Amino acid sequence: MKSDIFKRGTLLLEAIFLIEPASSIALQSARYFPPTIIRIVIDKEGKNYNSVLSHESINESAIPVDEETAINVIRDQVNDLKDMVKYCEQQALSPAKKLLDAAHQRGYELLNKEVFADFNILTLPGGNTGCQMGGWFRKPVPNLKSLNGIKMRIPGFGGKIMARMGVNVQTLAGAEIYPALERGVIDATEWVGPYDDMKLGFYQVAKYYYAPSWWEPNAQLSLYINRKAWNSLPKEYQHAISVAAAESNQSMLAEYDARNPKALRDLLAKGVHLETFSNDIMQAASNHATDIYQELSSKDKTWRKVYAHWNKFRQTEFAWFNANEMRYADFAMGHAPLKDL
Repeated sequence: MKSDIFKRGTLLLEAIFLIEPASSIALQSARYFPPTIIRIVIDKEGKNYNSVLSHESINESAIPVDEETAINVIRDQVNDLKDMVKYCEQQALSPAKKLLDAAHQRGYELLNKEVFADFNILTLPGGNTGCQMGGWFRKPVPNLKSLNGIKMRIPGFGGKIMARMGVNVQTLAGAEIYPALERGVIDATEWVGPYDDMKLGFYQVAKYYYAPSWWEPNAQLSLYINRKAWNSLPKEYQHAISVAAAESNQSMLAEYDARNPKALRDLLAKGVHLETFSNDIMQAASNHATDIYQELSSKDKTWRKVYAHWNKFRQTEFAWFNANEMRYADFAMGHAPLKDL
């Protein structure tokens, strides 16, 4: 390369990293995370020449060499080149993280703009319970047929699905559940998980505790903020609230994961029977859920838009977890004895 800056024989490396979403095109991830290039130019000492050498200037001043010469140069400098590549990868991590954080923020801004704008609010994730339990039953429900006619307190989507499986769905306030279960007004109830359920004493009147909560494989708590009030805050306050919500979102899940095992162990010691929903129940629930989602998609434009993207992302994640996470989970946790709780 012809240059007045560098001595003859100076080894330079131009590393170009392309950062882009790995998701399906149908998810339109480029709306908030367009393909972006991170470029780093260094010498053997790690000095950065990005501002001095543009990609165009390198191409314009480059002197072509034959293939044999190029191979010899690479062979002679291979150890230095390896170190330089590794250094460039390390240097790219910081701007890559900033790009991901910015994309994450733009994604939330789009969600808030398109879904919550009509309500004049924005939302931040503020907590998660992880996978909840499937509820308390006074009698066993070994198969789909056994659900028919039972009276169960279960609101929301779970209730809609249960109703299609023959359950007599009830909606009761939290304080009304225990007495209704004790008197037989209802036959079953769902709540959260061992740590929270223990406090309400359901185990005293319903001994069959089912898993999992297929209607709440996780339950995200969200922080809703009036948009006008949010916009009136200084940027520093907005950032503080966002950081606090993000911390709460992580720490709540960690606390539930830490507290639920001991609570479940205590429940089992009190004579609770831990049961699992049968495959025919799980399959019927999945089928009815899909039907409900499709019905809502045909009626609600906003639901249809969100569901289309969410469902494609979910399918991709299911495939990924099946390829890796589930393999480990099956091996490491699949035969973990309850006595280890």
